[in-house]
Amino acid sequence: MFYDILRKQLILKGVITQEDWDTMKNDIVVDYVRDNHFTELRDAELFRERIQTLEQVSNYVGEYFSKEWIQKNVLMLSDDDIETMKKEINGEEENSEEEETPTQEPIAQKFELKPVAQQGE
Repeated sequence: MFYDILRKQLILKGVITQEDWDTMKNDIVVDYVRDNHFTELRDAELFRERIQTLEQVSNYVGEYFSKEWIQKNVLMLSDDDIETMKKEINGEEENSEEEETPTQEPIAQKFELKPVAQQGE
């Protein structure tokens, strides 16, 4: 099927002729290193399952499971990943403390409200 699609595409685009295809079709080899779509679906499903498991065991953190055990065995994080996450979380907390919340002026000051003229005036 793939070869039929490739053949039609190459012939219709004028890249090769039917005679060229007949001579080279046996020399074409397609090597799929990995199926990106399947890999993405699989990774998303694994991540979803890990998050669901995390939700289920989160009530037991500190009682039966440590955070580190959950990070390693439920989320499957390496020691380097755990350290990176700690640094990123600490960095986000520092950034959120440094940011000032913008003062909100009342809506009446933002917009000058004018009465709408009635129909027939």
